[in-house]
Amino acid sequence: MADDPQLYSIAFSPWSNKVKWTLNACGVGYTRVEYTPGLSELNLRLKLRNYCGRVTVPVMAVPRGPVLVESFDIAVWTDDHREKGRPSLFPAGIEAAQEWNDLSDRILYVGRVQSLRKIISNTGAVW
Repeated sequence: MADDPQLYSIAFSPWSNKVKWTLNACGVGYTRVEYTPGLSELNLRLKLRNYCGRVTVPVMAVPRGPVLVESFDIAVWTDDHREKGRPSLFPAGIEAAQEWNDLSDRILYVGRVQSLRKIISNTGAVW
């Protein structure tokens, strides 16, 4: 819908999937916009007003609201806007959840580095 946030994401990205899970768990509607590195970059840069720095997804653009660029910030916003009757994403508090999120991000980063190393070392995967 026109009033739903737009979620810029990559289908196979674990960071994007974390955001989709929080939105779905909270019953928050959204429109998914597939981000394709290179092809979608100009549109995302314009949305972010970031013309030369690093861009990454997920990004969520809230109509008449903020543009959120970190998965945890998106989760906090989503929790604040969850459907009535849905449980909070942070029953133990945001600080405790932030610690788990930071650990998750470090693990996902190591997984991404290891995956890229395997792809780069496999000439069939690169060419």
